[in-house]
Amino acid sequence: MPLLLSLASRTDAERIAEIHMAAFASNVMLRAQFPTPAVRAGLQRSVEAKALADIVDDKTTVLVVRDVPEGEHREQQESDCPEQSEHESKERQTEGRVVAFAKWAHPVGENEEYTEPPWVWPEGTDWKILDKWTKRTEQAQEKAVGRTPCYRLHFIGTDPTDQGQGAGSMMLQWGIRQCRMDCVPAYVESTLEAAPFYKKHGFSAMEKFSVEIDGGWQRSPKTLYEEMPRVLSYTPAWLSRSAPGFRLFAKEEESRAQSNGVQQTNVNGSDTARISSQRRVIAHRGSEVFVAVDGTIRWGDLATIKDEWESKALSQALSGRRGASVEDDEGLLEGVTHKVLRMQYVSEPIQQLVPSPNQEFLAIVTAHTIHVCVLPDSSHLEQPDSGPIRPKMHHLGKTTHTISQSPIVSTLWHPLGVNGSCLVTVTEDAVVRLWELNMDSRWSAEEPAVAMDLRKLQYARSSEDDVQPIRIEKNRGYSANAIGMDVASACFGGSGTEEEEGWSAMTLWVAMTEGDVYALCPLLPSKWQPPSTLIPSLTTSVAVKCAYVQEAQTNAMEKDICNNQYSWLAEVDKQDPPLLQGKTEFSPSIPVYSRPNIFSAVPQLQGPFSIVPGDIEDDLDIVDIKVVAPMLDTEDLYQDEDDAEPPRALTSSLVCLLTSSGRAYICLDLDGVQGRWLPLKKPNLRPRTPTDYVPELVVLEALETTQAESTEGHFTQCPMLTAGIHSRYAFFVTNDSGIFYLSVEPLIEQLEKELESRNGAGAPVRIKNIIQGSHTLREQILRFREEDRRRDLSAPAVMQDSDLGYFLLTVCDGLPHAAVLDRPHETVDVYEMDVTGMQETEKESPAEPRPAYQPPEALYQISSLPAFAETQIKPRYKHSMKDEVRLSAATLEIMTDMHRLLSKETLDMGRGVSDLFARCDRMRLELWNQIENVREIVGRVDQINGEDADNFGESKPQGSKKLDVRLQAIKDKHAQQLARFDALKKKLAQAGGRPLSEKEQGWVKEADKLGKSLVKPEEEDEGTPSRARHEYWRRFEEAKELTQELLTQAKEVADDSDEEGEKGSSLRVPPDIRQSKIASVMRLLERESALVDATQQRLERLSLA
Repeated sequence: MPLLLSLASRTDAERIAEIHMAAFASNVMLRAQFPTPAVRAGLQRSVEAKALADIVDDKTTVLVVRDVPEGEHREQQESDCPEQSEHESKERQTEGRVVAFAKWAHPVGENEEYTEPPWVWPEGTDWKILDKWTKRTEQAQEKAVGRTPCYRLHFIGTDPTDQGQGAGSMMLQWGIRQCRMDCVPAYVESTLEAAPFYKKHGFSAMEKFSVEIDGGWQRSPKTLYEEMPRVLSYTPAWLSRSAPGFRLFAKEEESRAQSNGVQQTNVNGSDTARISSQRRVIAHRGSEVFVAVDGTIRWGDLATIKDEWESKALSQALSGRRGASVEDDEGLLEGVTHKVLRMQYVSEPIQQLVPSPNQEFLAIVTAHTIHVCVLPDSSHLEQPDSGPIRPKMHHLGKTTHTISQSPIVSTLWHPLGVNGSCLVTVTEDAVVRLWELNMDSRWSAEEPAVAMDLRKLQYARSSEDDVQPIRIEKNRGYSANAIGMDVASACFGGSGTEEEEGWSAMTLWVAMTEGDVYALCPLLPSKWQPPSTLIPSLTTSVAVKCAYVQEAQTNAMEKDICNNQYSWLAEVDKQDPPLLQGKTEFSPSIPVYSRPNIFSAVPQLQGPFSIVPGDIEDDLDIVDIKVVAPMLDTEDLYQDEDDAEPPRALTSSLVCLLTSSGRAYICLDLDGVQGRWLPLKKPNLRPRTPTDYVPELVVLEALETTQAESTEGHFTQCPMLTAGIHSRYAFFVTNDSGIFYLSVEPLIEQLEKELESRNGAGAPVRIKNIIQGSHTLREQILRFREEDRRRDLSAPAVMQDSDLGYFLLTVCDGLPHAAVLDRPHETVDVYEMDVTGMQETEKESPAEPRPAYQPPEALYQISSLPAFAETQIKPRYKHSMKDEVRLSAATLEIMTDMHRLLSKETLDMGRGVSDLFARCDRMRLELWNQIENVREIVGRVDQINGEDADNFGESKPQGSKKLDVRLQAIKDKHAQQLARFDALKKKLAQAGGRPLSEKEQGWVKEADKLGKSLVKPEEEDEGTPSRARHEYWRRFEEAKELTQELLTQAKEVADDSDEEGEKGSSLRVPPDIRQSKIASVMRLLERESALVDATQQRLERLSLA
């Protein structure tokens, strides 16, 4: 349905609040300011109240985008709403679902009085973070636009289920048009992730700021976490229809038509059938992919296909053939793109492809059979021969896995098997089998090495009890123990790496459909290869546990468990394992251990696990399970490495349970699963009940990965889990809606710190706050169409390749769907924002990617009517197809079935044509918007070039002369403005004097300083420092005092001389000499006095100036 931009009405406030909370659900700052679900529920009510106030506010425009019918969209488009009748549109309720909203604040003048409707924040808001954030935003706006009136975009949000359709661009363009009409700028604050969207529409970054989130709501400011992967592009051109890569996945037309005809007959005209098993028909070895199509396995190298496609497309472009389409060029479709592995013994449809850990074997799984083949060498892809390849393969359990037996649920390669030669199968009737394969001997695939029935094992009291599964010739019969033991999925608790805890790789987790979870530990083959840290870590942990059990007062069961583990590890330590040579001469040798024989190969069944808290769904209806192994103690693991940084990981197992409704439960196993065995002999007094020990799984979070309204509460495809490749705590969830990315990285470090803390006071409250504040990151990577939800969907293959990049690939009924992701990088937990304003950008950012339109499959399918006639019509009625039509029950039945089939094909084709027409109409509207944008740009260019000027009858200059004339006019105008400016400067200089220059201001300061040193102040402090003696006014006073003393001494000397002369002294000075000396002294004094007087007068003049 088309999208329509309109003004919001009061009835839209509730929907606006819902979209606001859904669009900003993963926003870090929102979760920091409103840390708990109760506070966020109050925030939604506050957003609704604020939206009601903003809708009736004259200085605020609240826009909404509706998904409306076609007729109303055209009528509204002709009326050019919402600009023409704004007030009427606020009161009118437009039909259609609101999918997006935006809030634009109008400019407010300096002399205009206006008060924005206030926010009413909910109780429990973190005011410290909110105040800090508000202060930073105000400072950023002040730096960006100052007090200039502007349009400010407060909020813009789109429902996550309707993103990528252009709703945000429509609301943003409305504000840009208003800014251009009013000649004012636009201002918006955005996160770094949303900045490219605004830059694409002409905004440029004016300021950038960040806020460190400190406190216990989520994680410390220095915590590192993995960002969500950003989609760079969707299905590339070399995988599109008619491209060479498309052949790798496409079904044969005949088989497609036959499957469609059979499907119609089986469901009596309905094409919806629930698929109860998982489909994982894509496996990869590096950039090579193996795809199950039509009972065969196609094998191709995606990197080679991509390179050949790009090189041929480039050569075509360089050759100058630009008129032809790339997809229609026969040269691009030539050559062998893939090889075919012929599966001659596989009769049922392939459900799963499971490669071994060493990438040498491939398990081909159908509903009831398993075949193991040796993968051919990669050099076969370079051979020009296009014939099928017949690999060496074994049929696993010809008398065990048969059509008459229970279907196969999970097929797993044991992580500790020697060179990936150990396979574990789990059937729906809770039977676990361990196979030790030798591809040189077919006898190894006849019978399993270990087999157990979990329904019997649950109530076994010792290793002497019979836990073997029932054979084919025996009837199982009814048993109350079988209730609630239908297996949904199984997985191992680890991958066998050196960083994992020892028991994890030998623990098999089994999830039941009814919601129970069990564990088997240790489950080992007779020969196994442990990593270098497994045995030392187990020895250390078991020794510490035994010492604690001996000192503490524990029950007898715990002591028996500890003693059994110690004895089992003692047998392992006594072995002198032989060394297995690596694949190459440079590969290290691998020690191969034997399974200890002191206990049975069948371990004790641990469980069912109790789900905590108990207020979740009673019937979980589990369909898949994934377990992340706990890590070893990082201090012990990295104590000898100074520069090594321990990985971010929990020391407890993380369990992800996926239900049939698409809900994912993130659980934590705090106690941990350890090795347990059945007693060798039956105890004397022990009831026939499961073990008294009840392990627990603590639910951290429940995540919805789909909208109930899109699937009407059920799925036609079984939801599936796929492990991530860049993070241990990341998963991909596949269901009818699409493929979602989940990451539990935000709560890993703080949760682990709290679990390792020795401060037990208040720990439950702190853990609860961490869980409520640190929510799992979730984002939809791919979105499937409605018609794709009824088809066979496979779990994706996720790979990292130097040529392909971070590549996600899935297939839906022969149609490939892919996404190229930006590899997540680690960043500091600092919430950053870009402040953008309306300015020209030098470089336009690339547009946001969106999936390329794929025409409906019904337009390409051949009719299944001929296949229906060949396979479904009974042989005795086929001759009547060529005879004259006769009215009979058989003829009526044939015509009814064919009419049902033909009507279904006609309906699908009609829907496909309608969808194609709607897409073309939407493209026409988008093209019209682009033309309008180009028209605006042309108008602005014409203003620069002077084309908008009216030259009545005058000849217009052409070419560069036109720009020269325009430039000369601008220079003349600029010269006039400079002349006017100079005249104003002169006028101001005559009126009030000119301002002092820097040199003149420095001279005035120097004169003031000199004056203070020469003129005596009126009041002088008593504590004058010694350096004040050198001031000029003090020297002047000392000179005056010295002059007065000299004059006094001179008079005294003269008087004494006269008296001595009168007395007739023997020493007489001639009078002329005496008078000459006195005269010289007087002249010196007069000169000094004149110099001081002149200096004082000059200072007085300077002070007056």
